[in-house]
Amino acid sequence: MPVRNAISIHFAGRVHCNGKRNPVDRSQLSHTVCWQIEFLFVVVEIMIGEQVTIHGDEWKKEDVADAIEWANTRVWEQQHWFAPSPTWDHDHCQICWRKLFKSSDPQHGVGYFNQQNDNWLCCECFSQFVQC
Repeated sequence: MPVRNAISIHFAGRVHCNGKRNPVDRSQLSHTVCWQIEFLFVVVEIMIGEQVTIHGDEWKKEDVADAIEWANTRVWEQQHWFAPSPTWDHDHCQICWRKLFKSSDPQHGVGYFNQQNDNWLCCECFSQFVQC
């Protein structure tokens, strides 16, 4: 959920004055107060950064932006995970670092493979950030 929506839901219809929480209709607020609240939303969004949800967890988009940009420069093929050697037991998604391994559960046993670099993406990251 974007920060602005979370704050709006949390504080909807309430303004703190002198330590008391009072229900206030937005139309009763002055233009200056509304502008100050809007400015606060912008500051919080800049501080926290835009959020993305991957496997139910919130991530700062800036934390995965480079990996997403890199992934969009590669060719990916959906495959069941395979071990490149007998001692290899798992790989990680290059965006969210989710483990991929031999499993009948498609959440962990199926991903997108890049033959050029022997790298993997989980299905969720591929569909959310790479697939157009």
